[in-house]
Amino acid sequence: MQQQLVFLNGKPYKNTPYSRHWFFEQQERAVLKPLPPERFIAKKVVWLTIQRNYHVQLSENHHYYSVPYQHVGKKVKVIYDRDTVEVYLEGKRIAVHVRRGHNKAYTTLAEHMPPHHQKMQQIKGFNRDDLLTQAARIGASTVQAVTLMLENSIYMEQNYKACFGMLMLHKKYTPQRLEAACARALQGTRVNYTMIKNILERGLDKQTQLPLSGSSIPDHNNIRGKDHYQ
Repeated sequence: MQQQLVFLNGKPYKNTPYSRHWFFEQQERAVLKPLPPERFIAKKVVWLTIQRNYHVQLSENHHYYSVPYQHVGKKVKVIYDRDTVEVYLEGKRIAVHVRRGHNKAYTTLAEHMPPHHQKMQQIKGFNRDDLLTQAARIGASTVQAVTLMLENSIYMEQNYKACFGMLMLHKKYTPQRLEAACARALQGTRVNYTMIKNILERGLDKQTQLPLSGSSIPDHNNIRGKDHYQ
């Protein structure tokens, strides 16, 4: 293969004494520059609409990245690679983030939040990481419940108060009962503060399993029984 390449580059063009190699030596070699020291990284481009929670979502791993809240609903150009995520609106870059690999997670900058969300973050305990840390002290089911409560909100910060209130139930009912209540709530289709509070108030966390829904069919003449088919 290498020999054929040398032959091709040295072969004169038709009806001329000049080859590709001749033009390279005479015109191109002198203007070549060194290769860049860093390795080339291919970038991807997608057009996305900024969601109501002032984030855009990369579908590759369902990770959310924040943009200034004033641009909610606008169409933006997102350029990203394995290391960075850049968001452009009408040719102007409005956000840049370090690329994260966590699935279904949020990367949020405080300066992108509306004022009332910034204020909530300043209140002790109303921070996603703080809430998850407090939940971890209670148990795995409590962590999962807090995670679902945060992710199931249009605005991920709007449930901070509900999560914090739910975590504070351990003071009244003990951490063990709160963990059990969260485990029970996770068997349903949704999780929220009111559900977990009701489970604790009614003592349902002490039951080992959910009650069967519906009632048994009463005996009547249309029930043939197993002996009918022998």
